[in-house]
Amino acid sequence: MELTQLTLTELRHALRQGQTTSTAVTQAMLDRIVAVDNEVNSYLTLSDELALEQAAEADRRQAQE
Repeated sequence: MELTQLTLTELRHALRQGQTTSTAVTQAMLDRIVAVDNEVNSYLTLSDELALEQAAEADRRQAQE
C-alpha cells in the first residue's frame, strides 16, 4: 500500500482497521517531501521530529481505545 497515494478517507479507514499507523503515514509523507521538494520548493520549514512525536502520541491514544 503506497500511503502517499491514498486519499484522506482511505488513510482514515486504514488507520481504523489497523492496516497502518500514524507514525508510518507521517514517515511516508516526510519521505515524499524530501524526495520531491527540491523540485517544487513548497516547504520553508519541515518539523519532522515534532511531526513524528505527534504521530507516535496519536498511535498511543489509538492503542488505548
